[in-house]
Amino acid sequence: MSVASLVPTNSQRSRATAVKYFEDFLAKKEVTLTEVHNRISKDSTGKSLFVILDKYGWFLVTKVGRQGVALSKNTVLSYFGNVKNWLADLYPQQSQCVAKKLQRMLSTLDRYCEKRPEQPEQGVTKPAPPCTKKDIKTIISALYMHASANSDYLDAALVALMWYLYGRGSEAEQLEKAQLGVYPDTNRGMIFLRFKRVKTASQQGTSLIKDPNDPFTCPLHVLAVVLALQPAPGTRIFPQFAAVPALSASDDQDDDGELGLIAQLDRELAEAPTCKTPQPCRANSAPGAQAYINRLLVTVSGLPAAKESGLTKGLTSHSFRRGGAMHANADSRISPNWVVERGGWNMSRVSKAFSYMLNTTHEDQQVARQLSGWNPQAGARLPDLTALDGVVGARVEKLQDLLFAAVTGFPTVFWNLDPQVLEVLMATLILHFPEMERHRLDSPSVRRIHEALGVLNIQASELLAWSITLRAAFNPPAEEKQETVVESSQNMIRVLEMLSQQLDELLLRQTRVEERLAVLGANAESIDKKANTTEQQHEYVEQSQPKRARKRASKALSTVWFEWFTAVPRMYESTTVSKAILHESRHAVAFMMLCLPSGFKLDPASPAYKAEVHAVGVEA
Repeated sequence: MSVASLVPTNSQRSRATAVKYFEDFLAKKEVTLTEVHNRISKDSTGKSLFVILDKYGWFLVTKVGRQGVALSKNTVLSYFGNVKNWLADLYPQQSQCVAKKLQRMLSTLDRYCEKRPEQPEQGVTKPAPPCTKKDIKTIISALYMHASANSDYLDAALVALMWYLYGRGSEAEQLEKAQLGVYPDTNRGMIFLRFKRVKTASQQGTSLIKDPNDPFTCPLHVLAVVLALQPAPGTRIFPQFAAVPALSASDDQDDDGELGLIAQLDRELAEAPTCKTPQPCRANSAPGAQAYINRLLVTVSGLPAAKESGLTKGLTSHSFRRGGAMHANADSRISPNWVVERGGWNMSRVSKAFSYMLNTTHEDQQVARQLSGWNPQAGARLPDLTALDGVVGARVEKLQDLLFAAVTGFPTVFWNLDPQVLEVLMATLILHFPEMERHRLDSPSVRRIHEALGVLNIQASELLAWSITLRAAFNPPAEEKQETVVESSQNMIRVLEMLSQQLDELLLRQTRVEERLAVLGANAESIDKKANTTEQQHEYVEQSQPKRARKRASKALSTVWFEWFTAVPRMYESTTVSKAILHESRHAVAFMMLCLPSGFKLDPASPAYKAEVHAVGVEA
């Protein structure tokens, strides 16, 4: 092992990709990598190294990519810089002779790519289009409409948080549940997320505020849904990026921990430098966040719901960072400095002197309010469960423990959510339950909530009543003041929309009560007819709303083990688990039991039962 094994996975991938591109360049010139190696090693002046990199730089700036456009500035500099550093590591003597010339060459490429003229044969390099808030709603709504597994809700939460945090894909990979907390303010108006920016390596605190108008653009609601559906404990919010640690090239060698320092030096010096192409790290089954999001956007753009809503074409993983910043900067009451500070962009040396003043949450709170649809100068609010009385609160607490079983009650602190954050997410989930039912009645999230209600013997009409109570507490009546004609009409429209929404919820509640009475009072024949009618309606809904054509996301065996022993109701008793999933899970658990020759012992009455189940699953 050496320091080289500590190089980040993304850096290893970037170098391997750049060297592969360099090999393509040599193949077009009808030159092999071995010939280049021999020529550079025999030339002690470094001129051969300089000429080869000079031709490679010209090849990059004149290269036309797959989409018929020239390579972007970042791509050119990344490919050239990685190959230059790779050759410098192989030939330190030659690179030292031409180091200044190579640095000037890199600066020339930088200036040219920044100001290069548009050439018809190369096409025009266009930046990724910004992702608007309407696009965010379209993407999340389409994912919810065609959701077939928990991974679809993870994708929706990933998209929302990248837009609200001006985040990069590599930053979304590292978000953890322990980083969430309710800001210690008197009005409890925001959730505070503290995470690390990857490029600047700086810790940043960012505010997340509930969107009062739409659940599909609310960051707290997408978080509540995805955490309620999380099947197993873990530190990450997005476990799809947490894979087996990658093994670098140095890990392929024998462990030299038992060798002395002199023996290690002899072995390293005996190895002659080779021009072998660096290979990307192996044993890493998780895709990179940037590639993952780009593939997700391609999939979403082909969904019928996204096509009907007019989703912006050509969105990439960079669109969320650009779109969120442009959305906030469009408000004249928001200072551009605040937008820059929230995005974690590199500041100049002079600006860094004011880091103690700028790195507060006062400005960030105003930007967060504007992103979530509030007035930047007005106070925001978070929903909570204080509006419910003691008896109802106890029932809600039981429902909360059942829905969020994978994120609370563990001895490991980093696996648990903050209790105040958990209360806010539960209130948000109840608040927007009617909208989720109207959006798609048979979605996995709605089925999960109905299943939990059945376990606790709670009627759906009760949950709708709780939603109305929480909505009335979250949206208190406005203070009386002198209004203009325009403000009066706008307020009247807003009140009518709110009344219409409450009427829809009451009608839905009345429908649930009527269905319950019909089941209790009707005979077997009428029940059979009703079941046949319901099946026909479901078939019609399924035909009119096609589901996403995609495979189920893979699960870790420890996750399957944890679900099998802790899910309430158990997987073999649940009505929402398909026969295929039940069959696969049963065989996986039986196979894992074979890997425990000494057996295992689990006590469901133990306070640490969930932690013990997880530990045994990891061991198996």
